Amino acid sequence: MPIAYDFGSYLRRTTGVHGWHVEELSGGAANFTVRARQTKHQDQGAQQDANIFRSEPTFVIKQAPSHFAKLPNVPFSPYRQTVEAEALRQFHEKDSGNSNLQVILARNPLIRIPRLLTHDAIYGILVQSDLGSHPNLHEALTSSHMSLFMASILGATLGHFLADLHSSAMISPEAIRLFHNGDAARVMEGVISQATSFMRDAGVDDFQVLGDWALKHWRNREKIAFSQGDLWFGTLLIDVDAGSSARLDTDESAKSPIIGICDREFAGPNHPAADIAQLVMFIIFLATHCEWFPLKHFGFYPEILSFDPDFF
Repeated sequence: MPIAYDFGSYLRRTTGVHGWHVEELSGGAANFTVRARQTKHQDQGAQQDANIFRSEPTFVIKQAPSHFAKLPNVPFSPYRQTVEAEALRQFHEKDSGNSNLQVILARNPLIRIPRLLTHDAIYGILVQSDLGSHPNLHEALTSSHMSLFMASILGATLGHFLADLHSSAMISPEAIRLFHNGDAARVMEGVISQATSFMRDAGVDDFQVLGDWALKHWRNREKIAFSQGDLWFGTLLIDVDAGSSARLDTDESAKSPIIGICDREFAGPNHPAADIAQLVMFIIFLATHCEWFPLKHFGFYPEILSFDPDFF
């Protein structure tokens, strides 16, 4: 199936360079996303925009239509791309007004976050550095090569970063304004409503009470931490090989894989537990649907879980 957006034409038009290889990437439903690389030397008449990509052997391009890329009937404002661009700036650019996020990233050397290369709001295009072609968290955890030791290191690496991020990150009032996206809030409320219907269809007796609690908690949550906003298997890329060459203090930690975190359309102020709660939901789902991945091996017993309605 051809890519719905003509990235090659966009690159040729904006850079003056005519040789591009474009490969569609699987993953998120929000945008059309590809990996691109130049296949010919830069033309003499290439425009200044071509310099943006000169130092990048490959890069990732996202195009944001006015709907979900994979759900054309579901509207979604392209402003989500402005949110992601601002999040990437906050982590990497010195003049972004938030050196705190840059300090946090520096304290977590096994975490990789893409750099923003350019954002073209007119065409709904965001270009970022390429984290590489690596398995996502689901693929890594279900691989026959995954050991309990390596899985525990993955959890510790990601957990340390999230704890650091959610307890330390402060963003300016101006940045908070940029991250506000009412359309994203509407999408998340739709997700909660869909989860409520799933519980109903699964025969959960108090599905409506649970759904109402979840929606109330979401609407009234404290937004006191900087959040990824969409932390799940598809947004976590695991580079096991690169981790072996990481310069860390101990031999044991030098074996740690590198974790790339992508997709920040929902980033911004949020509840400190929002990211980890979403990720844990997917891990529990994996544990209950994959015989190879029993959580009991990690000291977790789903049958003794209790639900505390006061949490909401």
